[in-house]
Amino acid sequence: MPRAWITNNLIPDYADMFFVLLQLDPGDGTPVSAVFSELGSCGYEGDKSFDIAGTDAWMERTLEGTTLLLDLVAYPRLIEGAGVDPGLFTDRAQRDADAVRVVRVACEVDPAEYTKAHEGTFVWIATDGITLEQIRAAIEQDENWPLSFNVPVFVLLDRCAVEPPEE
Repeated sequence: MPRAWITNNLIPDYADMFFVLLQLDPGDGTPVSAVFSELGSCGYEGDKSFDIAGTDAWMERTLEGTTLLLDLVAYPRLIEGAGVDPGLFTDRAQRDADAVRVVRVACEVDPAEYTKAHEGTFVWIATDGITLEQIRAAIEQDENWPLSFNVPVFVLLDRCAVEPPEE
């Protein structure tokens, strides 16, 4: 069963920052697993994470009461690159109708803790039963790194949009 934590002390250089960390087991040989594998191969090395370009895929997060919905969305070209038919995924992304939702995960979180979280989301691919302490230790010892999904560029550009002055 997927699990989400709102946690700090995840990435040593950003120990004071709180992040959403999603632990997910997409299953072996599934289309979702193939997409995550493709993401891992096209991510670039960050600071103890594999950073995923927001031009390929991103996480959309929605808090409904105490339920955090986490949607991995990607463009069809990335899904095709994974050898998967994009037509398998029929739900569209909230922010860009050209992208599709690959997987949705619902987890319970403390809403007060969630307000502390940075906009980026880390995803740890592992079978169920792993603890937060085991994830932290694996990152610290460079045994494995999470995928890091940051805010897509088009969202940042929307925030920076300036209305032209009225004449």
